[in-house]
Amino acid sequence: MLREEVIGVIRVYTAEPRHFTYSDIYFVGAVANLGAIALENARLYDSVKKDYEELRRDIAEWRAALGWEWMAGELVTPVQE
Repeated sequence: MLREEVIGVIRVYTAEPRHFTYSDIYFVGAVANLGAIALENARLYDSVKKDYEELRRDIAEWRAALGWEWMAGELVTPVQE
């Protein structure tokens, strides 16, 4: 769970039938919560990376359209889509 929302399911299998203790269940829950945090961080990273690349492209196109390529310290050409 992440922020009171179920984002996945974890299953635990054993080679032999057994009853899990409360400590076992707590440990698996803690691992699942860490996994949920890792998944959310990966999603956020991808989103920020995508937004950054779009902004970078837009700024390069604006500079090129205004003739300000020299401000970037390198030649900037508009992206062809």
